[in-house]
Amino acid sequence: MLDDIALFIKLYDAQSFKKCAELLNMKASTVSKHIMNLEYTLGKSLITRTSRSFKPTKFGKYIYCQFKHISSYTQEVLNTYNKNSKENKSSGVLNVSMSAAISYELICPVLDEFIKLNPNTQLNMDFTINITNWPTDNTDIVLSVNPINNPNFENRFLRTEYAYLYCRTEYVLKYGIPLEPEELVNHKIIGTMDVNKNPLNHLVLKNNKTNKEFLVDTSNVSIRVNNPLHLRRIGLESDFIFGTWDSLCVRDIEKENLIKVLPEWSAFEIDFYLVTHKIVTPRQQSFIDFIYHCMSRDYCHVLQRT
Repeated sequence: MLDDIALFIKLYDAQSFKKCAELLNMKASTVSKHIMNLEYTLGKSLITRTSRSFKPTKFGKYIYCQFKHISSYTQEVLNTYNKNSKENKSSGVLNVSMSAAISYELICPVLDEFIKLNPNTQLNMDFTINITNWPTDNTDIVLSVNPINNPNFENRFLRTEYAYLYCRTEYVLKYGIPLEPEELVNHKIIGTMDVNKNPLNHLVLKNNKTNKEFLVDTSNVSIRVNNPLHLRRIGLESDFIFGTWDSLCVRDIEKENLIKVLPEWSAFEIDFYLVTHKIVTPRQQSFIDFIYHCMSRDYCHVLQRT
């Protein structure tokens, strides 16, 4: 019935069945049928039908006056709902996707500090190996290994993370430690894969002082791992030399569980970006500032929370 009342309001404003039908892309006969059904439901006539003019009855005028704002009121209700939905999303909940390895030691240990400063914020944290695309429509912030090309997004460079070769202290006691890259041929190494999970048959070492590069053959390794977190975990429990992020091993170095192999040679490096929508809410900005703080810390600050 409400649909028919709304149609009657449109008809009253148009003052013509034909004009009303054209505005609504309907047949005039269809409009007339709906009005007749409404009159039958209400038990009173709304229009005095003549061939020359549109003439509402007294009851028709009454119905019009009572319901003429129904369209604008309905739109106001919908606008209020949509506004509240957006405010609820931006005010209380942050959906964040992060590359797991870089966030493991630099961000995760201090997330409680952000919550203490923002007690009304609920964080939904998604940790992934490598993020190269915007995860979901309701995602607010992404910490990615690559910029995400989209005109609606803002890509902010955060830092370059370096990986080095490591081994556990027991390995050194058993097999010694290579002093030059050429000596790696005599040691067991865990291989890696690229972001697309393709096996890498070579590992490029770069001297941090001279920029000289050395190519390590990893085509015949027995294990390849694409996740720096799991590289560390496997390396801590096995007799392999492995490469992983410096930030993941800072505690192990402090506790003498791991030893850095060829400390002047980095195994690989990767840039990290903070990706957001062009326009961010104050709550999103507060978390962006928090991420900048975390990613600008050096590793000695990580140890302070041990």
